[in-house]
Amino acid sequence: MGRVFVCFWFDVEDYVTPRSDDAVMRLAQIFSSLGETATFKVVGEKARRLRERERRDVIRAVAEHDIGYHTNYHSVHPTPSEYLVDLGWEEGIAEFDRREHGGLTDVEDVFGKRCSTYGQPGGSWAPHVYPVLRQWGVPTYVDEGQHIGLNDQPFWYGGVLTVYRMRSRCTRMKLGGGENLRAGCGEFDRIAEELADTGGGLISIYYHPCEWSTTKFWDSVNFAAGQNTPLDALKLPPLKAQSEADRDFADFEEYLSHIARSGVQLVSCAALPELYPDTWNTAPLGTEALVSLAGGMADAVSYQQTPQGWASAAETLGVLANAGAHLHRTGMLPDVSEGVYVEGPASRPPATTAAGCATREAVLEACTRLSDAVSVDSRLPHEVRIGEASVSPAAFARAVAQVVAAEAKGVHTRSIDIEDVPLTCEDEVIEEGAFRWLFPAGFSAPVLMEHARLQSWTLKPAVLRK
Repeated sequence: MGRVFVCFWFDVEDYVTPRSDDAVMRLAQIFSSLGETATFKVVGEKARRLRERERRDVIRAVAEHDIGYHTNYHSVHPTPSEYLVDLGWEEGIAEFDRREHGGLTDVEDVFGKRCSTYGQPGGSWAPHVYPVLRQWGVPTYVDEGQHIGLNDQPFWYGGVLTVYRMRSRCTRMKLGGGENLRAGCGEFDRIAEELADTGGGLISIYYHPCEWSTTKFWDSVNFAAGQNTPLDALKLPPLKAQSEADRDFADFEEYLSHIARSGVQLVSCAALPELYPDTWNTAPLGTEALVSLAGGMADAVSYQQTPQGWASAAETLGVLANAGAHLHRTGMLPDVSEGVYVEGPASRPPATTAAGCATREAVLEACTRLSDAVSVDSRLPHEVRIGEASVSPAAFARAVAQVVAAEAKGVHTRSIDIEDVPLTCEDEVIEEGAFRWLFPAGFSAPVLMEHARLQSWTLKPAVLRK
């Protein structure tokens, strides 16, 4: 039986309704009374208003738990997907940092803790966020949506441990009384049993504290369909009757107690990096592992498993290029290779439209150039020059893999086939139906999602520590 972990996280976002402050505090107190820790992802404006309202009681109660960040203003348009929609890769990274860093600082100042995670508002996801999280030192991305995911379990993307598109492993008890408590406990038990029987893993459970205080979401009455109500004129959503709220709190406490008694382990987002460490670069790769990685590039480009851990497609190409550069300098493959983090390209590579060939020397020279470039900015270029030709990183990966595989057998191949192969991890990026929320009518983000596909070079599974 595999180990099962459960992460409860709350999006603390309603800065309009004062009663939602009390809901946040009451939820924090429920977890504290049971000796469990939850993660509260707080909007910057919510943190500032708690401070302005002098709700030190709320701040103290929540600060006993794990703190995450949930953007500066949440639903105020333009939200992250909107203001990043047509920006280039570097430009978008800088823009997200410019707009959102102040809110992170305020959340951390108000609660006196570093944020362990980030999650987007509603469906406003964007790949530009990931390098910024690494700059900020925020180690995880935890939310739910369908833009990207991998096997309904945690994964690595953009160098950040990510819990997203959990689908069959994401559950919650519905509020509203009646049979919801029984049904919610039953559904949880079913998922936990299935997960334990298949090797273990993580269950994701999320709520919004405002669900206990209002009958409509605060942002749906102020920001729906691109509407932008000024912050000094925000409308209050309709309040839930106190008796109904009390019933829902009681049911939730019993739901949480049931889960805590069920034999699973409750964890916060802060605990996830220790549970799911990236072991790829913790030990050198031997020649056998290097040859195995080269073999995996023959027909398609994707993440691969090594004795040290999973390597993304970009990390694999980085290692192969370093090996080729070493071969170019010394005339032999390295005895050991070091794994390094490599980001995907910033723009769409040129298509390698027809099969061709290149000399071994030209491929090795390209390995040296690529190795030097990656050592500077840890990023794949959007194209690789082999002699006079420009080819895609995927086509180059296949070419250098041929050289490495041949050299390991003592064969000095003079001519190397150059042909594009698919980047199959791109298939995990889904745009259709992903942007459903408070966006203006007809909102779509083809440029943004193209960046997401390019960064699928960094996608790989996260493995539960044994």
